[in-house]
Amino acid sequence: MTPKKPRARVLLLDLGAHYGGVENYLVNLASLLRNDVDLYALCVLPELEARLRGRGVKVVRLPLFAGPLKPLRFLLACAALIWMIVRWRIDSVQLNGLLESVLILPTRMLGRAALYTRHGPFELEYYSPLRHPHKFLPRKIAQRSLRLASHAVCVSEAVAESVKPILPPSRFTVIPNWVPQQDTLRPVRTELVPAAEILCLSRLEHYKGIHLLLEATRSLPGVRLTIAGDGSFRKDLEAMAAHRTDVNFAGFLHDVTALYERADIMVMPSMGPEGLPMTSL
Repeated sequence: MTPKKPRARVLLLDLGAHYGGVENYLVNLASLLRNDVDLYALCVLPELEARLRGRGVKVVRLPLFAGPLKPLRFLLACAALIWMIVRWRIDSVQLNGLLESVLILPTRMLGRAALYTRHGPFELEYYSPLRHPHKFLPRKIAQRSLRLASHAVCVSEAVAESVKPILPPSRFTVIPNWVPQQDTLRPVRTELVPAAEILCLSRLEHYKGIHLLLEATRSLPGVRLTIAGDGSFRKDLEAMAAHRTDVNFAGFLHDVTALYERADIMVMPSMGPEGLPMTSL
């Protein structure tokens, strides 16, 4: 008998502090790969840990250092990455995010493949290194680190345009974002009755433009706005809507099916950058 070939060992890495599209991407990816490879993960979110464990992934979760301690998250992740690669003989590491890209270097130095998914364009032209260093530097680091990746995955053709000047065609692939299931399409509603339900599903960050949606609906009669999700900009948004009874912050939800079914209008007011948002899909 021919000896059975050992299964490849893949490490999924995400250090995002709030659950959003990238985290959904990893959960869907784990569902696709779990029957063919042995999966491991390094993350900081309890919600992501729980969902990945539910798909048979061996997970190491690090403390969520935030604010001035945020650099510790990535220093500890570097040590954990090296330990996991050696401990479990990882073959390849799948990385996501901007600052996570710095971990491409130790992955390659250990002789492992580094697969880097770009979820959005770099858009360095929109940020000044002097006026917006917190925006510019992570994007510049990611752009530089991309050159070291074994292969890059772009979630849309628009994202691929930002990768083409950096990598040859043989080192990146466009794999559009997807949703694992789609209910039967329903007819578009042609009439709205008070109070029409407006829905926004998003990570609550400034660049998502939800403050614009709050302002746009302020003077609209007969509408209700539901904002689902969490993020660092949530307190600011709640302050903007403090005296409004037509705005509901639903927070992070495991299942948003009921919100979609109840809504009349779904709005995504993002100012970008975006790759191929899953809420729109």
